[in-house]
Amino acid sequence: MKSSALTLMLALWAAPALAQNACVTPPPVGDPCMVGHWVGENTAPARIRAALQSMVPEDVIRDIAAGASPTLGISIYDDGFYHTLPFHQATEFTDTFVETGDVVDVRLDLAAPTQVGFINGEAGRVTFCDAGSAPAMFTMTANGDGMTAPVAGAERYEPTITYTCRGDTMGMDVQLPAPIGTVQYFLRRVPEDAFGDEFRRIRDAARDLAE
Repeated sequence: MKSSALTLMLALWAAPALAQNACVTPPPVGDPCMVGHWVGENTAPARIRAALQSMVPEDVIRDIAAGASPTLGISIYDDGFYHTLPFHQATEFTDTFVETGDVVDVRLDLAAPTQVGFINGEAGRVTFCDAGSAPAMFTMTANGDGMTAPVAGAERYEPTITYTCRGDTMGMDVQLPAPIGTVQYFLRRVPEDAFGDEFRRIRDAARDLAE
């Protein structure tokens, strides 16, 4: 698989916090239901695995293994400011070439740091802007030879994001191009102190970054 294809898939894995324009002026406050502290999961790892499997040539047997879906966290404040919790996800796959018996072991790691910016939810649609977040990084290792690079191009891609928010649950659908497709987010509202001291340090640092 070409590294450019891997780069795109890993960039989309971190969506929607990535793939947004830089902030010029904060958007309106937006839907008050979105204000709060949220944790949850998404379907990106499963979509990535399906995309990797769909790219296997006929003469290759591919076995894919991945860790548990990462727990996601995002805080949204009443002025529209948001920040996410960093996460890491690893995926491994082994390609066995039927004709030659050669085996290639590949490991992919995505590390998405704290993302900060402003968010607006209105009429079931979500928009973001980025306030100077660090880029996500990915590492790819194949049979011991590897590379580490920032995820490129995400800042120029703006997916359509729809959402529903009711009570203490919120869902988002991020519409990404093939071979990924729609990634779904399932979030639940939690008290701020559920994140602990580390969360408060991230929050304060994120505010400083955005100001």
